Amino acid sequence: NQQQHVAQTVGALEAVVLRAFGPHGGQVLFTRDTGQAMLSRGGARILTALRLDNPLAKMIVDCASTHSARTGDGSKTFVLLLASLVRMIDAAAYKDPLASHSHCSREDVRSASARRLADELLSFSLQQLDDLLTVEVLPFGQHLMWQDLHSTSPIQKFLSSFFYTRLGYNNCSFISGLLCELLSNWTSKDNTPFSSLEFVNDTWPALYTPVTGFPLAYSRLVEGQVIIETLDAGNRRQWGYFALGVSVLFSSVKQSVTVLALTAQAQIHVVECISQDELALFRHLSGAKPVSDYWSIQSEHVVPLEFCKPILLGAHRYTKIFDKSGGIDSAMFMVMFVKCFNLLTPLSPNNSLTSSASCCQTFPQGYVIAAGGTFEFLLSHALQQKTFSRNVSIVSQILADSLLCVPRHIYSHHPRRFAQVQSEVLKRIQEHGASPMHCQTNAPVENSVHFKAEFSTLDSGLESVFCKYQLLLAVLQCLSRLFRIDAVIHTRGLLKTISRTNISWEDSEGELEN
Repeated sequence: NQQQHVAQTVGALEAVVLRAFGPHGGQVLFTRDTGQAMLSRGGARILTALRLDNPLAKMIVDCASTHSARTGDGSKTFVLLLASLVRMIDAAAYKDPLASHSHCSREDVRSASARRLADELLSFSLQQLDDLLTVEVLPFGQHLMWQDLHSTSPIQKFLSSFFYTRLGYNNCSFISGLLCELLSNWTSKDNTPFSSLEFVNDTWPALYTPVTGFPLAYSRLVEGQVIIETLDAGNRRQWGYFALGVSVLFSSVKQSVTVLALTAQAQIHVVECISQDELALFRHLSGAKPVSDYWSIQSEHVVPLEFCKPILLGAHRYTKIFDKSGGIDSAMFMVMFVKCFNLLTPLSPNNSLTSSASCCQTFPQGYVIAAGGTFEFLLSHALQQKTFSRNVSIVSQILADSLLCVPRHIYSHHPRRFAQVQSEVLKRIQEHGASPMHCQTNAPVENSVHFKAEFSTLDSGLESVFCKYQLLLAVLQCLSRLFRIDAVIHTRGLLKTISRTNISWEDSEGELEN
């Protein structure tokens, strides 16, 4: 039975991610035959590290990874919500009255019923969820104010929730504070936070300098641009000033002995083998143009530096520079996950994710809501209270019941806490009107409804409403695709293994906590 096959496959993936889900979730250890190990709590990292032969499992992982790459988060919730929806649809299809009045087999009728329910769920969400979330959920959220990046700002609370599931409670506040410090010190030419965020995201490989052998708490910001220098200590020359004003020469390749000798005579320090990312960042900050012929150096190839000096990070020595003519105050952020920038990007009013999703073009941006299942409680309650037609009410009830699986897993170690948080949410809804009729999309934070911090997964943790919305749509699209598969045909051909070169086993997230 293909329907059972889908349920078993999703259930197997659910069992894997459950071990790392929620505030009490642990890390998953992967080992290879070669002895290499990877320790991680990240959902996308865990799913992509699995060796999967099942085509359904591969399709689910691809869907979850695609969503995670776009929004930066939600892989584990994706699998859990998908598993809950599959079980709910199976139960509804089993009770379908047409199954006993059809000349076809019961399995065929149930499969057709499951396929129909999955399609109706997707259609219902595309048509109804936008307005439902705007009216019933957003009034209980907060609108992020990017001008305020101090330690108690909603942005830091939002980042703390993201890092909590990856670094644990001890490190999430430190890292989120470090990122807020980076964003507050980084000013783009047009003085807009989103432009700065986009620039940091694009140039992250050149901004991040890994330092091994030190705990996470030693991470810090360094003023200037850090450039990795590969010369041995014996080959380092004193820095002086050339008559024409050139004292440092940056090169993407290793220079010949003749060039090094000539530059030494001219008291020019040569920094060799610089990565293309670092050179691109320097060109952007300084406005300097690269030169391919030493005999044709012009003024546009030379820029003044505020300073250029060595910096010792751990056991490694680097070159640190600061371009005083650049339009951006550069900063160095030591430890950060690239996906966090993807998570922040949808909060921008003009982000590419919003413009590419036609169904979400009218959805208000920049809203966050208390973590710990608040979004799921609010939407589930709204679906149960709203009146739909008979056919629509079936799929809305399936969605409402499935959403509650997320907070149930969050509070699985404290079942009483689930009931407490749910009661608190319902109480807030009754206090502020069970069905708000409108939402002020540009309302300030102080005019929004606040939930008590003790009922959050984190202390005042926050989640993006837009990313939650995108997650729900992505799950329902994957669900519809799963139930459209009639059969999986196994062949005896050679298995083509998928390259996993994008998975770094040496650079595991677990090392950050050591």
